[in-house]
Amino acid sequence: MTLFRNIDSTGWRIFAGNVLMLLTGLCYTAWWIFTFLPGRTYSAQLSTAVISCAFLLGGASLVLLSFTFTRTTPKLFSVFFIFASAVLLYIILLFVTRNVMGRPVTSELAIMLIWASFEIAALDVLLGNHQIGIPAAIVSASLILIASVAGFICYVKYYELSGMSQFISGLIPLAADSAVILIMMILQIL
Repeated sequence: MTLFRNIDSTGWRIFAGNVLMLLTGLCYTAWWIFTFLPGRTYSAQLSTAVISCAFLLGGASLVLLSFTFTRTTPKLFSVFFIFASAVLLYIILLFVTRNVMGRPVTSELAIMLIWASFEIAALDVLLGNHQIGIPAAIVSASLILIASVAGFICYVKYYELSGMSQFISGLIPLAADSAVILIMMILQIL
């Protein structure tokens, strides 16, 4: 088996964008642990440094992936359609979670949808450029969907929980998204 055999410049940019996205997820997860683990005293300086790294790495990932999306042709959907759908879904979910479920608005809902829309767009571009096969695309799309639904459930339940349960509810989406990115990267290089 030869790894990286089919990767062209578009594939490498998406791979690099996902490396940055994975590092973002790992930093965000570390920040969550450092800051919210029950019974742990945290350092404000360490917490600030780690979340700052997450924002910088995440921003770099989004810029690199956006640059790639503007220079390629997707397979199934336009990138505009994917992002417009994410915005519409955000508005609907924001209304439902805030007005129907009474959940306070936090940035996590937007972050989850930004992550999912960028990964779906990346997957679509990889598929369109023959950088990933149909079976790997189906697995990746399924994992993105599962992680997004699990993250949304955790988002909704978070303020209904306390202590370690609340901490884990915040940790699950971060760990799941990072795991999905890692699996997508592995599938891309096979």
